[in-house]
Amino acid sequence: MLKTPEQNERASSFLLVIGADKNSFQGTDHATELRRGNGDRSLYVSAVGVPIAQAVFNSDAMHGPNRLSTILKRVDQLSR
Repeated sequence: MLKTPEQNERASSFLLVIGADKNSFQGTDHATELRRGNGDRSLYVSAVGVPIAQAVFNSDAMHGPNRLSTILKRVDQLSR
């Protein structure tokens, strides 16, 4: 069911979601590129209910030296 912008705004006032993707979201501009570690590839971060700058900061501060933090790497492995 599609929601109106007002319903989405109300939902985002109590919902916090931070998304991380290994690939860019094609055809959209709602993700911010983040470079972690020494690699050449980026991580793409999106957020609802939190400013994107805070989501990027939190993602960058996560444990692990590589593009994917330790926890994101584990989640990626478990979801396959």
